[in-house]
Amino acid sequence: MDRFLKLSFLGLFFSLCVGVVSCDPYSKPHEPHEQNTLLLTDKVGATISTVPAGGKQILLQLKSSSEWKLSLEGDSFVAFSPNEGGQGEFSLILTIAPNEGEERRAVLVARMQGKEGASARYTIVQQGKTSHGGSSLVGEENIQGDISLIELPRLSGKATDYFITHRVEGGKKVNYSLEYNVDAHHSRWVCFSFDAETKQINTGRSNAWGWDPQVPAEYEVYRNDFESRIFARGHLVASHDRVFSSEANMQTFYYTNMSPQRHSFNEGVWLQMEQVVQTWGRSLKQTDVLYVAKGGTIRPDQIESRRSNNKLVVPKYYWMALLKKTKKGWSAIGLLAEHSKPSKVTRLQNQALSIDQLEEFTGLDFFFNLPDEVENRVEALDPQTILTEWPGL
Repeated sequence: MDRFLKLSFLGLFFSLCVGVVSCDPYSKPHEPHEQNTLLLTDKVGATISTVPAGGKQILLQLKSSSEWKLSLEGDSFVAFSPNEGGQGEFSLILTIAPNEGEERRAVLVARMQGKEGASARYTIVQQGKTSHGGSSLVGEENIQGDISLIELPRLSGKATDYFITHRVEGGKKVNYSLEYNVDAHHSRWVCFSFDAETKQINTGRSNAWGWDPQVPAEYEVYRNDFESRIFARGHLVASHDRVFSSEANMQTFYYTNMSPQRHSFNEGVWLQMEQVVQTWGRSLKQTDVLYVAKGGTIRPDQIESRRSNNKLVVPKYYWMALLKKTKKGWSAIGLLAEHSKPSKVTRLQNQALSIDQLEEFTGLDFFFNLPDEVENRVEALDPQTILTEWPGL
């Protein structure tokens, strides 16, 4: 990933200032509670947006405790208004022109005026109509998600894939994300995080089975597509992973989150892996975060020879990639299991491998939004040397 966009992502992650700003379509000058505060987000609190090649308008929200000005870094395909203001809350309109060329990006920078003024950045990535080359981030993929999330594997960029971030609480809270391949009728991966809010247990299993509203109905998968005598409708994001709200749990029952798993596997080693991850996620301290990516392999060389109901691919392997941020720093570990495994394994330690090894096996690029120096170090960690950091293996 090029340094230009990675730095934009890191600004989002390390600033921790992406709260949603409540504002009307007009500016509302008043004295903010915090001094030297400058926030620039969209309506769901994100600081990056993916825009289709045809162009788009985006409404941003800016909050400042002092006078501010806007400038644009990168390609000049974005118009914005207003470009300056004073203290208070403001709505900004971004107009993105149509793109006839390759993928392009720009960063809108807000700077507070004064010697020690704060700054805030909003990144725009626009898809292109021509060849994308090696610098493409989103390619021709159908983008309906937040590409800045730390738990995210790198996108495929394929027109057959839908990248989606499911949110709750009126869009204010990320629930989980996925990348769904319509040819395979199966997700390439799902990802989410456990934090102080999402690790909570406030509800139970909803059994709200249904199709994902963000994927066209022409690709819909039904209950009968899972041959019940052979396969369970196996959750990728487990129901019990998302019980911090009833809305969050209901979203785990979308069929885009299901995989045809043999019953013995679903109730055996996969359940063991799910439970140990849930234990790790719910044992976090208040400021800790556990980032989780999961999936079943859907590459042509890593699927079974037959499809469920001649429709859904059946993975040969299932995996989990875990990244933990605590006061002690970062740690990461992978888990990999064959679909043909017996109902249970004696020790999950035997399923553990480094993230580098898991990447080599699956062909996926995990946690690519991390700073390079952190990513390179934690993804090379040998699981056998860090078992005390992952109790229960």
